[in-house]
Formats: sequence, C-alpha cells, structure tokens
Amino acid sequence: GSLGAIVEGLDLTKLDKQSLKTIIDSLDKFLVIKIPNQNLDRLQLSKLGSFFVHISIIHSHQTAIKIVQKFWNYLKSQRILKYLVEEVGMQI
Repeated sequence: GSLGAIVEGLDLTKLDKQSLKTIIDSLDKFLVIKIPNQNLDRLQLSKLGSFFVHISIIHSHQTAIKIVQKFWNYLKSQRILKYLVEEVGMQI
C-alpha cells in the first residue's frame, strides 16, 4: 500500500464511532494520515491525543500477544515443547 493519505470530511471536534473507525482503518492501511481543515483548541487536541495513546497501547498489547502466540505455535510445531516436558522435565 501507499505511505500516507488525506482523509477529508471529518470534524475532529465531533468524533463519532464511524469517524473513529475511518481514522483507525486509515492509519492501519496508510500509517500516516492528514486530516485537513481542523481547528482544535488545546483541550480538544489533548483529548484527541489521549485517545490515540490509548489505541497505541492496545495495538502494542495485541501485537505482543500475536508474537507470543506465533512463538508458542512454532515451539509446538517443532516438538520443542514435547522435548522440554518429556526430556528436561519442565512443567508448562
């Protein structure tokens, strides 16, 4: 995909679920987005920023879980877990 996109037609002072979905989907697809014609005061900008910090933490947590699950599946597929349990005596 492309790096960057312009997302038009949103009013960041009045975000609803669909607008947030549009922003999150666009960020997932393009990594960087520009939302033109916004006029947010400091409080609105802070509120918007805190929302995306929360999303970032959730996304990082979900990514970490996926990595652990893939590693676990790899261990199982290579019979490493069986070896650790049966030969080494490790309790899993």
